[in-house]
Amino acid sequence: MSLTNAAAKLAHRTDAPSRGDRLDGRSLPRQDDAVELLTRDHEAIRRLFKDCTRVIARRGDLEHRAEVVGRLCFRLSVHFQIEEEVLYPAARGVPGLAPFIGVALHEHRMCRELVAKLDEMEPDAPDYDNTVAALGAALLPHVDAEEEGLFRHLSPAGLDVFALGQRMAQRRRLLQHDVTRIGPPASKAGVTVWSGDCGDRVF
Repeated sequence: MSLTNAAAKLAHRTDAPSRGDRLDGRSLPRQDDAVELLTRDHEAIRRLFKDCTRVIARRGDLEHRAEVVGRLCFRLSVHFQIEEEVLYPAARGVPGLAPFIGVALHEHRMCRELVAKLDEMEPDAPDYDNTVAALGAALLPHVDAEEEGLFRHLSPAGLDVFALGQRMAQRRRLLQHDVTRIGPPASKAGVTVWSGDCGDRVF
C-alpha cells in the first residue's frame, strides 16, 4: 500500500481513533507541550509496530498486512517531518544537543529509506517481512533515545515547548490532509530545510 493510499484511508476512517492515535492534533488539549505531543506520537508508533508484527506473525491476508504497515509508514512520515521542521532546528541551538540532532537526522534517513522500500513492495514480496523487521530495529531505539536524551533537555534550556507543540500540531494537521507536502529534507548551513512540493513522491 502506498503512503498516499494510507493517508486516504486514515482521513476517511469512520471509527474515531483514540487520543494517542490522532494525527491532526484536534484531540490534544491546548496546554500540551512539544514533549507531551511527541511522546504520545512515540507511544502510537510503538503500538502500530506491534500491530505490524502481530499481523505478519499470523500470516493474515495480504491486504490487511499492507494496510497496517501503511498506517505505520504514514504515521512515521508525518512524525519525522514535524520533528525535522520544528523541533530539531529549535533544539540544535541548545548547548550539547547539535551532535544528537545530527545522529537523529541520520536515523530518520535510514528509516525513510526502509519506508520508501516498503512503499514500493507488494506485501507478498520475499523481503517484505524482513524489511518491516529492519524498520523496527532502526526505529524503536531511536524513539527511546529521543525520550531519554533529547526531550528532557528542552524545557531546562529555556525553549518554549508549548509554542513548539502548537506549531507541530498545526503542521501535522496540514500534512495529514496533503501528503504531497511530505518530502525529503535538504541540508543548508547545518539547518534542516525543505525542498517544497514533491508531487506524487513522498520520499
